[in-house]
Amino acid sequence: VDHATRRECAKLAVAFRKVSICLYALTSTDDMVRIHCARFLLTALPADEACSLASDLAFDSCAVVRREALTCVLEQCPHDREARLRKALLDGNASVRGLAADKLRMTLGLDVASIFRSHLTGVSDRQAAASIVGLGECGSADDVPLLRSILGTGSLRIRRSVLHAIAILDAQGNADLFSAALVSASPGVSRKACEILLKDPSLADASALETAMLSSGHGHVRKNAFKVLARSQKWPSLRFILLAVQASDEALSDWPSNALRRWLRDYSRRFTQAQAAELRCLKSLLGRLKAKLPAPQYSTLDAIMKAH
Repeated sequence: VDHATRRECAKLAVAFRKVSICLYALTSTDDMVRIHCARFLLTALPADEACSLASDLAFDSCAVVRREALTCVLEQCPHDREARLRKALLDGNASVRGLAADKLRMTLGLDVASIFRSHLTGVSDRQAAASIVGLGECGSADDVPLLRSILGTGSLRIRRSVLHAIAILDAQGNADLFSAALVSASPGVSRKACEILLKDPSLADASALETAMLSSGHGHVRKNAFKVLARSQKWPSLRFILLAVQASDEALSDWPSNALRRWLRDYSRRFTQAQAAELRCLKSLLGRLKAKLPAPQYSTLDAIMKAH
């Protein structure tokens, strides 16, 4: 049966309040079917049965279902509310985690950040990663040394989570960390650092990333370094793009040509004037690329250089 039919059947089961059918539908692999049925059952069942069902649904693979289960706990299960909220703090989804954190803070007056700090070690990687991200969401810059201390010893998931948290808490004060992580041999860690630096390219160590783009032994590092450098300021970014064109690196694929098209499109929208040293470098570099650039692009760039 296709998705649309299954979902319409679930809606009909809810409309006709068919509890047994909805309970069976919770075994479906279709998230939307489980969401429809979970919402109905958690409000239609007696409180004790709803609380029991909420305990099971707290482990559902769909974050929306887990959030519905947590909402049920808040409304109908006062006897173990705090314990369930503490467990929900370690959820991998920001929405579920945020709901639990808000209720623990506002309703019970607990220091949520301290709870996250207590779960950085001694738990599964998944739970530790959720605690790290949670600490990033509600901690302070004072937590950064603690996070940096576990960066070099954790799994790839932990390292990505630490980068994410530090970027929230104090990106400016830890800019060196992101450029260093981008050149990691781990594609996941490098990609996470790239995502952070793309949001604020001014954090990047341009010199280190230029070296990585041109000489790293890892293709993912060369590509991620180029992505960040191509988003830097107007004239420096052009030099990095032309260097990448000159390198003819297969790992970069079409990124340099696409970036050059974007630079030419935006040229007249950015009014920064090039410095004399920048122009000399660009003119020299462009002169070596006549055979590698499409004729229209070369002519346009040559005209821009002459105009300055």
